[in-house]
Amino acid sequence: MGRRLVALLRLAVALAAVLALPATADADWTLGVFLGNAWTHASTIDLVVPQLQTNLEITPVEYRSKSFQPPVYYGGRASWTPRATSPLAVEAEFIHMKVFAKNDGLAHVQGTWRGAPVDDEMPVGSVIQRLAMSHGLNFVLANVAFRHYVRKHLFAVVRAGVGATVPHVETTLDGFSKDHYAGGGLAGQVAGGVEAEVMPHVHAIAEYKFTWTSPTIDVASGTATVPARSHHLVAGVTYRF
Repeated sequence: MGRRLVALLRLAVALAAVLALPATADADWTLGVFLGNAWTHASTIDLVVPQLQTNLEITPVEYRSKSFQPPVYYGGRASWTPRATSPLAVEAEFIHMKVFAKNDGLAHVQGTWRGAPVDDEMPVGSVIQRLAMSHGLNFVLANVAFRHYVRKHLFAVVRAGVGATVPHVETTLDGFSKDHYAGGGLAGQVAGGVEAEVMPHVHAIAEYKFTWTSPTIDVASGTATVPARSHHLVAGVTYRF
């Protein structure tokens, strides 16, 4: 519960940063929500467990997203435009995506494992039985967005953002399990998409995102660094005040 509170507080701080910006008479506010799917590139996991005399590079580890299984992929953002006619906006955004390491795949394992040198092809599950972020590799981001009028009721939007991740990590290693929220370090995104006005103040959105982060997470008696470079396709709605 304490870790969850930390995650919520971080999100609140990011949103407060946007809400604290000075208002003007013709400023615009937009709130949006979206659902989607993510695909995460295979990467190298660095596993360090001093108590087990283990220091390994495991590559490549592939991932599943299970975006449509509960809890589903979702996100939301608040945007502030200093003038209603300005193409620029600043935003606070939250993205809840998931990452599940495929422990049934083969990977090259190199380093020291249980005190002995190893340099071999092995099932990922023989080293890490479970590594997942099923309650989210959660992104809390501050964005700058540029909105371009294309034609009546249609806009193109690009955005870039930086921030942090707050993953909920579930791991099992040598029979020892650990599930917890953690600070995941720096993260970033670039994105582009379209908005179409479907009724006054309401827009439908479709967007592609690319996110990157490399959280170092706690596992039983050690740490694992899990680079996550992910492609996202999302769709949703916004309401413009």
